[in-house]
Amino acid sequence: MRTTVPCLIIAAVIVRAAQPVSAAPMTVEQAYAAIPHERTVFNPAMASMAPDEAAYLKELFAIIDLAVKERVETLLWLQSGGTRGDEVDEYDMILGRLKSLPVPGKLLQVHQLVTDAIQEQCNVLREWRKAPKQLSMQHPLVHSSSRKLYQAYGGVIQLYSKEDTRNLQAFYDYFCCLDFL
Repeated sequence: MRTTVPCLIIAAVIVRAAQPVSAAPMTVEQAYAAIPHERTVFNPAMASMAPDEAAYLKELFAIIDLAVKERVETLLWLQSGGTRGDEVDEYDMILGRLKSLPVPGKLLQVHQLVTDAIQEQCNVLREWRKAPKQLSMQHPLVHSSSRKLYQAYGGVIQLYSKEDTRNLQAFYDYFCCLDFL
């Protein structure tokens, strides 16, 4: 996940912000395109892991997609002074879905890391909403969230290193795209 240039995602969002954005809410696909980053969708039917673990990861990744969309929309809104993106804050819904998700024992640590990372992203974005001029990728919560996502990705890879190439790429894409850095 650390092979990209720091702040690449924020820079890409700034560059893409100059392009017209419809008044309709952004889709997950549009959020990934705005970053820009490949979106490889996890395929539970191809997974060799236990069915409950595959079902959990499918839902976790759907929630991560929502968090990516929320972050991209919020950053567009902040960077444009409220003229682009969406000012709606969906983090309570996202975190609620995470907290209600049944977690297989093997994935408890990954789940906690992702939940904490998304909570930290929520906190920093809400802080920036109050003071948009303070937007900085050097914020401690940006770095803390990034570390947690890196650890969560490592945990998933450690558990599922023998999965097919497509699902391994999906693991990388989900965690990388959720990361600010």
